[in-house]
Amino acid sequence: MSVTRIGAPAGLVRMAAALVGLAVSASIAFVAPGVRAEIGRALEALGSADPIPLALCALLTASALCSTAFAWRTAIGSRLTHAGACARYGAGSLANSVVPGHFGGAVRAALFAAVADPNTRAHTLARCLAGTAAARWLSVSVVACGAVAAGELPHVAALPAIVAVAATAPVLLRTGSGSMALWIAVATLARVGAAAAGCIALGLGQPLGAALAVVTASAVAGIVQLTPANMGVAGAAIALALSSRPDALAIGLALHGVETLVGLLFGLVATTALVIDENAPYARSTRGRARRLRHDRGAICRLGGVVRVAGDALGRAAPGAAP
Repeated sequence: MSVTRIGAPAGLVRMAAALVGLAVSASIAFVAPGVRAEIGRALEALGSADPIPLALCALLTASALCSTAFAWRTAIGSRLTHAGACARYGAGSLANSVVPGHFGGAVRAALFAAVADPNTRAHTLARCLAGTAAARWLSVSVVACGAVAAGELPHVAALPAIVAVAATAPVLLRTGSGSMALWIAVATLARVGAAAAGCIALGLGQPLGAALAVVTASAVAGIVQLTPANMGVAGAAIALALSSRPDALAIGLALHGVETLVGLLFGLVATTALVIDENAPYARSTRGRARRLRHDRGAICRLGGVVRVAGDALGRAAPGAAP
């Protein structure tokens, strides 16, 4: 499997970000007993949640990941199948689940770049990254405006959303990323649906408005990923967006926990499929060599039998041969 090499400065920066994230994770786990208590309440809330909306939340979260993978595929080209796009995007999700610093983004870029046209690889990857980022923030800005209209976020939040729309729309027009933006919009709608289903499962009132606030807060918290899967940070951001609800922190941790678990499982399945797919040609060639070897051995055995029969016939026909 060919992987694009990441430069040394970028590697040092990501290593530093990983160390900072691990330090933050350790401080959350061992220094903040209040957070541990909130995690316990979040687990209790998930244990008593309605299973059907909770399952729908997980399904829609996985659908959002697949839709984003399809957006990457539209930039790379039709050489890549939908399953291959999901496998490569899921490998990045797995990396983000265990390593901080948006390391999964580098994994996705390397895996998608490996299947792009070598002549236009740099341009294709730049178009993919710029287009998906612009489409994502355009969708999140629309969601934020919806959360403001629903009364879940303060009116001041509409200002950066409008600025984001004005900044991202020209990027989409310049890169010609219409189909990519459509898939990102589908992914955003799936995330809103997943958050609404999660709110219903946890018994929150006005689940649609709460879901709009949850998606906005998660997107803003994901700008800087200090911990693996942004654990703790995203939950706190969701709690801040739902501060008017009781047990907001426990609800935020529960919703983000479901998203993290789905991303981890999706990444494990996708990475396993990717490894199997990458090793399939070698396995096929190995089986082919084994079949050819068995065929050659059979042919040699048959040739040896023919030689022995011919030798016996010649021996009997030779002068002085025994009758």
